[in-house]
Amino acid sequence: MGKDGTTEWSPVIPTESKRTHSCNILRTHLPCVRRESKNCKSPIDCFQLFVTDDMLEIVVENMNKYIDTVFVIYNDHDKYTVKRTTLSEIEACIGLLYMAGVFKSNRWNLDDLWANNETGTEIFRSTMCLQRFRFLLQCLYFDDRTRSLAMDLMKEHHGERAACSHLSTELWTKLKRRITSPAREPEVKCPKLQSRCAICLRSKDRKTKYTCQKCKKFLCLQHVIPFL
Repeated sequence: MGKDGTTEWSPVIPTESKRTHSCNILRTHLPCVRRESKNCKSPIDCFQLFVTDDMLEIVVENMNKYIDTVFVIYNDHDKYTVKRTTLSEIEACIGLLYMAGVFKSNRWNLDDLWANNETGTEIFRSTMCLQRFRFLLQCLYFDDRTRSLAMDLMKEHHGERAACSHLSTELWTKLKRRITSPAREPEVKCPKLQSRCAICLRSKDRKTKYTCQKCKKFLCLQHVIPFL
């Protein structure tokens, strides 16, 4: 026993079979890139690891489907602006978004970026016109609207939101219409036994169990007309 009264000394050498603490382990390998990233030699190669050409082809396909639906509402003067897009054009559009971040102009107005004076940026005007850039952003679709993957992902949350009591009647009706599938049987609602009179002021809060035979609205005895 040591002088401090807590340290215990032993003449036996401790065995080396005990597990070494992680703080005493020296990592001999340095952090580095692995697998497919080893072959990346430029920023565009690193970008294609996360966003492949197959992903962009799906975006182009769904965008062209949407463009075909809105093409008829434009006149002949906007033929270039509303034409179908290509993979190279979508890559250029993404490049302009990156370039806006490089110039720290994400809060700028698009009109200022495409301005044809000393305040604008030449790379934006030389890549595509402002009208075309806005049209591509409006038509950006990542899935087919008929399959609507996005709606399937939001369906469960729509059901939880429809259960909230503070929603307006119009919004609640739209949410119920979205989450109710055709195969689901409609819920049978029990009729109300009593409710507030439809003619009396809300301040009176007069409850009644009598209803009109024609409009089925609740009426108190003051406004009930006896049926003879």
